[in-house]
Amino acid sequence: MVSLAWLAIGVLVAAATYSPTVATALTAQAAEGSTWARGVLGAVPHSEPLGQAVLDYAFSGLNLVIAGVLLFLGMRTWSPSCWPSP
Repeated sequence: MVSLAWLAIGVLVAAATYSPTVATALTAQAAEGSTWARGVLGAVPHSEPLGQAVLDYAFSGLNLVIAGVLLFLGMRTWSPSCWPSP
């Protein structure tokens, strides 16, 4: 869950970097006192290039899918029905 939250924050920073509409909306929210908007706008200069961001998010998504599959298979393998009876 924490990984998804960090990915979502990163997507928001990338959107603010490459979308003038998002940047304008965040600037307006920051002017109203939103600390989240100020934080996102403060991270914009440190954003990675768009091509690298797309690859990073694609591989992160693939890793999360693989982790989910492994977790599902592991839970199925180690379910209580597989344990020996006392």
